[in-house]
Amino acid sequence: MIEDCAGARSQAFTYADAGTYLPRLQVSDGRLTASATLTQRVVSDFTVTIMRPSAGALSDTPLEVRATVVSPLEVLRVRAEVAGRSSLLAFSAEEREFGGTLFLQGLPRGPQLLEVVAEDVSGRVTRALRNFVYDQKPTLAVSAPLEDTVTARWLRVTATCSDDDPAGCELRVFDNETGSSTPLATAMNALDEEVDLAAQDGRAVTLRIEARDSAGQRSGETRRVFVDGSAALLRQQDFRGLVLDLRGARVLYREALADGDRLEIADAAVGGVTPVPLPAGKRVSQSHSFVTGFGALFVTQDAGGTVLSSQVYDWNRGELEALGMPNSSSSLAVAGDYAIWTTSLVPHDGQRLIRRDLAARENLEISRRAGHLPQAHALLQQPDPRDHPSRRHARDRAAGGSIG
Repeated sequence: MIEDCAGARSQAFTYADAGTYLPRLQVSDGRLTASATLTQRVVSDFTVTIMRPSAGALSDTPLEVRATVVSPLEVLRVRAEVAGRSSLLAFSAEEREFGGTLFLQGLPRGPQLLEVVAEDVSGRVTRALRNFVYDQKPTLAVSAPLEDTVTARWLRVTATCSDDDPAGCELRVFDNETGSSTPLATAMNALDEEVDLAAQDGRAVTLRIEARDSAGQRSGETRRVFVDGSAALLRQQDFRGLVLDLRGARVLYREALADGDRLEIADAAVGGVTPVPLPAGKRVSQSHSFVTGFGALFVTQDAGGTVLSSQVYDWNRGELEALGMPNSSSSLAVAGDYAIWTTSLVPHDGQRLIRRDLAARENLEISRRAGHLPQAHALLQQPDPRDHPSRRHARDRAAGGSIG
């Protein structure tokens, strides 16, 4: 556009694309001519900026991608691409950026190029590039010790690691309690050594087993162990999990899994193991779970749930029975062939105290005004008025056919 302006003229240019332009201005009065060349750098109003990963960063799989987009028009889509793999990025109003993950399995270790492409509703496309290094973290497998192992001075540690670098990976064992940066043991790719824990006698120790690759990336696991060098402590049996209770030679223990617990009863006398069936997604109380003469009595809670999901269960002669929600898991106690616990009344005007005859699988309501549990626990020592000799004989016969 050219227009008169008090003896001068002005002109506006519209450029189709971003870039550097050199417009030439020429003025003539018919006799003389003057000209000048200008340099103009045009920045597009449609840009994409990669926020993550940073330039030259190490990335495992998946690759986390974050990008911001500036556009006068609605952005139709934004995608990330690496070596033929692509993934759409979603917009976060809170972060005011596009983000997502790109899975890189199968790509060779080393430098890679990320391209983020944005497209608006008019069909215009803009893009940004970012170099990064694909290097997976080492994988680690710890065979020993088990969690909550009891040991004397010497503890055997066995572990292996692998990495996408042919140079392999280094294994190191640290004592988290001391905070020392000096490892107790080291090895390349495979470790099988005994570490000296004499300085920690009488204490619970958390060991950290770590795998480190050539790029300095780490993977690690921890194991809690109890150190006791007493000569009176004799090793009997190992269990993959936490011991909850024992009765004679029978041991109740749980193993914590990602989606819930596994509960089992081991008979140390004969070496057999009996699984206790649990509903899916349940965690078993650590402090209020008991071996009984007929199986096990325990409190559960939904994995990731609250105490409102608590439930008392009686696994009795191979059958699992739900007994309702306790007022508190700490209210459950077992002595002999009896158990007690409290439940809340609805509407809440007191607590019911329940005593269960495990042999008969029957509940008796003792009180609707249950008081302190130490007082209530004394009821376990009082004989049941229904417990005449013929019932005791029948119960003893039933117990003779119990597990273990």
